[in-house]
Amino acid sequence: MFTRNKWGRTTSWLVSGALAATAVVGVFAPLGVQPAYAAPIVADPPPPAEEAGLRGDALKLAYQRLQGVEARRQGAIDKARTGADRLENLIDQAKERGRDASALEAALASFRASMDSAQAKHDQGATILASHAGFDDQGEVTDIKEAWGTVRGAGKELRDAGKTMASALRALHAAIRDWREANRGAMPEEPDWLTERE
Repeated sequence: MFTRNKWGRTTSWLVSGALAATAVVGVFAPLGVQPAYAAPIVADPPPPAEEAGLRGDALKLAYQRLQGVEARRQGAIDKARTGADRLENLIDQAKERGRDASALEAALASFRASMDSAQAKHDQGATILASHAGFDDQGEVTDIKEAWGTVRGAGKELRDAGKTMASALRALHAAIRDWREANRGAMPEEPDWLTERE
């Protein structure tokens, strides 16, 4: 059977070719026929000195990155403590205006306790980095096992400090948001600004 499309070509050979290809694949598929290739040439593994050099370079890079993380994390902790001091001033102003800020005071106390914990973890990580076991004064690896212990220990402490700080900030932000919602339209009992009637 021949059919013609709008260009006048026959398309029956396409249909019959597709059926034939499907039949061939259907016959050979269950057999699991795969082409045979030559085995690739396996290069000799690198000598231990080269492998140790690559590990040493990676540890040196990780050590340098952790030093940057330590400095940035300390800056973030200092900034959060400054923000807590500002929040304490705002709480005092709200209390002077007659608003109940006990929930904010409790959240701020919890935040400061969490920040003390984060600072302790950060200090422990900074101490591990400062001891630079496995590294010389220039940051070059001298002992791979000790260097790995330094990077691993300092990284864990700095990560824990960051997690503690992040959860404390989330909790404080949630407390501030809830307090704002609760006090959205509240007016102070005695306004400290002039009104139109005065």
